[in-house]
Amino acid sequence: ADLHQAINRSSITAAQRITMKISKPAIVCASVLSVLLASPGVQAKRSFLFKEKLATNNAMKEDEKYWNRLMQESMSVPPTPGPPTPRPPTPEPETPTPPPPTPEPETPTPPAPPVECEVDAQVSCVTDDDAAIDCNDIAPDSENCMVDVVYSYVAENIGTNDMTITSAQSQFKEDTPLEVPILGTTLAPGETVVYLEQKTIDACANVPCPMTFEVEAESENGSPCMDDDVYVLDLSAPPTPEPETPPPTPEPETPPPTPEP
Repeated sequence: ADLHQAINRSSITAAQRITMKISKPAIVCASVLSVLLASPGVQAKRSFLFKEKLATNNAMKEDEKYWNRLMQESMSVPPTPGPPTPRPPTPEPETPTPPPPTPEPETPTPPAPPVECEVDAQVSCVTDDDAAIDCNDIAPDSENCMVDVVYSYVAENIGTNDMTITSAQSQFKEDTPLEVPILGTTLAPGETVVYLEQKTIDACANVPCPMTFEVEAESENGSPCMDDDVYVLDLSAPPTPEPETPPPTPEPETPPPTPEP
């Protein structure tokens, strides 16, 4: 306890010493400042500055009041009304348009049934020379009765779909039918296939000699069709000559007049 009391007394004594050292200059400065402020010149300057600041504050307050009053007056002024909006003209009543006459219903034309498969067979005969005349126009020659001819076999697709030839045969008179080598040929609509066969005939035979050509075909969907044609070579009856025109009958001569006695 005694130690603590001694420390406190020493601390207080040091503080008093420091205060005494610091307070002497401060007291001097305060005394000088009070003397200066109490001088007439400083008092007049302080009074002038105070009045100027007060006037400035009053002017700012007056300006603020002016601008507030001006804003209130400008906001209270009603807007100037514009010109009146013209009323739109009253539209005239529209005359109702009569409805168009109801057209009579057209009777639909039924579509033609499609031709699935249709073939046309043709056979012809001409002489096997540069003249290539029809075989029925051959003039028989007893000294040379054997004549070389050419038979032409034609198959045409006259349908609307592609078709394939499944059978083709030719038969001369009553002979055994022979196969015409055009099997498996595919024809588009409008296309044809032709096969030529050379043959020697007896132009002196006085009997008809028919040549038959038969074709069978099938379309892509399996629809079958067929056709045949016959060429008859007939040299038994020679062509009938045209009758000759008889010469004109001469007019009778007028007899001379009889002399008078």
